Amino acid sequence: MMDAETFVNQMAEKVAPLERRLCALHWKLATTGEAQAARELAQAEKEFKLLFSNPDEFKNLQSWQGRGIPDSALSRQVDLLVKACTPNQLDEQTIADLVERQTEIENTFNNFRAKLDGRELSDNDLKEILKIETDPARRRAAWEAAKQ
Repeated sequence: MMDAETFVNQMAEKVAPLERRLCALHWKLATTGEAQAARELAQAEKEFKLLFSNPDEFKNLQSWQGRGIPDSALSRQVDLLVKACTPNQLDEQTIADLVERQTEIENTFNNFRAKLDGRELSDNDLKEILKIETDPARRRAAWEAAKQ
């Protein structure tokens, strides 16, 4: 069994590029709504979550955590890894299913456009109408559209 510091360093090397990729893909999906971006994000999310799903590594982390680590920075890193691993102690198929559902929900949310007067409007368009519109009926319609 390797020591906690070696394990943490190895995990950091694996996590950093995946996390950067995830952030870029979340941005791409949020700004484009492209189906390809959703597929890429789902795949990256699965890889990321699977990195934290190894039950043997989780047991090692819990063991190090339970024994106490004198180095406060290393102790904090182990604690964070335990917290990252805990919700991912699932089989690969369950993780894949959850990620697919999560990505679908995020994509639906990101691509939703409220309808006002038969037109699809962005949140920013609705906020602008609420900011400048003086007709109370039109303001109310914009507010209700924002609640869709």
